[in-house]
Formats: sequence, C-alpha cells, structure tokens
Amino acid sequence: MTAVSDVYRTFELILSYFLRRWNNRIGMDKHPASCAVMWTTQLDETLTALPTGEPYKIHMAMFQSSNPCGNAITNSPDLWCEELKKLDFNFAIELFQNATTMSCCDVVLPLESTIEHNAMVVTHYGINVSFYGAEEKCMQVGECKSDVEILHALGQCMHPEFWDQRKTEDEYNECNGQMKWKDLREHVTLMTEEPYYKYQTGQLHPDGQPGFPTTTGRVELHSFAYKTFGDDPLPYYKEPPSSPVFTPDKMDEFPFVLTTSVRRFTTFHAEQYHLLTMRETDTYPFKRRIGSCI
Repeated sequence: MTAVSDVYRTFELILSYFLRRWNNRIGMDKHPASCAVMWTTQLDETLTALPTGEPYKIHMAMFQSSNPCGNAITNSPDLWCEELKKLDFNFAIELFQNATTMSCCDVVLPLESTIEHNAMVVTHYGINVSFYGAEEKCMQVGECKSDVEILHALGQCMHPEFWDQRKTEDEYNECNGQMKWKDLREHVTLMTEEPYYKYQTGQLHPDGQPGFPTTTGRVELHSFAYKTFGDDPLPYYKEPPSSPVFTPDKMDEFPFVLTTSVRRFTTFHAEQYHLLTMRETDTYPFKRRIGSCI
C-alpha cells in the first residue's frame, strides 16, 4: 500500500504543479481559446508583459525553432528584440545563427542535425498520427546534443519530480505505444491502419460513441466550444483590413482585394537565407519581401 500511496502522492504533486502553472500563463484570462490549444503564453500579451512586468516579470527566455527578431510573421520584431535584450538571461537551441541568437542570447547551444542523432519523424494529419520514420545517427560533431536531450536536462533541473520519470532518450522515442525506436529502425517506416468513416464507429469521440470530435458529437454550426471561451458560437464574417468597407478611398486605385497563402519556395519565414543554392534562386530575398510588404 505504501508504494501505491507514493505513486498517488507523486501524481497529485505533478497535477497540482501543472495546473497552477497552466492557469498562470500570460494571456490565459483574455485569450482562453488560444491558450487552451497552444501549450504556451499568448504572444501579444507576452510582448505587453515584457516592458510592464504585469502580471509578472519575465526573467529568462529560451528560443527553439523560433526567431522573433527576424521572423517575417512576428508582430513588431524591433520591439521584441529591444525588450528581450533587457531580460536577465537568454539562450537558444539552434542549428544556425540567426537575428535573435546574435542580438539577444547569452548562450547558444549547438543542436544536432538529422544525421547526428537517433529520432523519429512523425507526420500528423489532423488528429491522425499515421506515419513514422526512423532517423539513425551516423556521425557526431563536437559536443552537439539533440533537442530532446537538452530539453530533458533542462526539465530535470527545473522540475525533477516530473522529468525524472523518463531517464533515457529512448523512453521518449516511442511511436504511439506501438513500437520503440530500436524496433522501428529495423522497419525504417511504419504506416498505421487508419480506417475511413471513423465517425460511424466511435473512433473519433472519447466516449466511443458514434459522432464527430465535438462537444455534442454532431457537426456543430453553433459551437459550444467557442461559447465556452466567450466567443460568438455562430459563424460570422469580419472584413479584412483592406476592403471597400475599411479603405473605400483606395478602391478606385486598388479595386481587387486578393488574399493568398503564396510563399517563396526558397525560404520559410526566416529560414534558409544562408543556403547558397537558395540564394542563387532568390538572390535578394529580404529586398523583395520587404518591397512586396510595402
């Protein structure tokens, strides 16, 4: 009974720790939907909190797969850079130097590339995880570590009660409970059996009943989830910033409003500017991108 009691006590401590920090995230009060879906803070509110110290002061920042000082989709990159420089300590996990690592970071931890560590590639299609591919280490460069190793070590320092549950990287490399990495390596790839018409067989709903992954299990034109978050539960239309309603004075000169998701294939946000082959195709990506924005 002692062992069982210890397990439950550990679980209660972890749950209490998690919920306390989950509910204290910046922006949770004003943007509950965004914070419920994303395991992070709300970015606009975070940018406001940096200079004001409200609801609490931020002392440290870590950057992984992120470049707020040079990213094309970052709101107010100059302001982000200015405020991040004021923090007590900044560090990044990166393959290459970028605007944020060079201007704001005290330490940059070199990250292992694809061929420098054992890992799995997991492809997500909605709520389906249907493809797994094995990456096998074939070389070591200096003291580089994988992102899992670095995050695991950081977690053990900040919250050992939770992170000490898994001692090795291999314990993380499990694909949906079906196969460990060492076994996946022998198969190279794994495709799961994903049947059609899951809504008919109860495979989309947590209670196993037929239906869709919504609160009611039905196709909801009136969204109870949106209502819970304080948003309009019914579909609505919002005019874009450039339109006959908001900018009627520009319609004579620009009568056609078009929104597309077109991107340059040579770059992705702030990535790949340093690759020679990409620069041969798009020699001045910054100039063209800034020009198109203007």
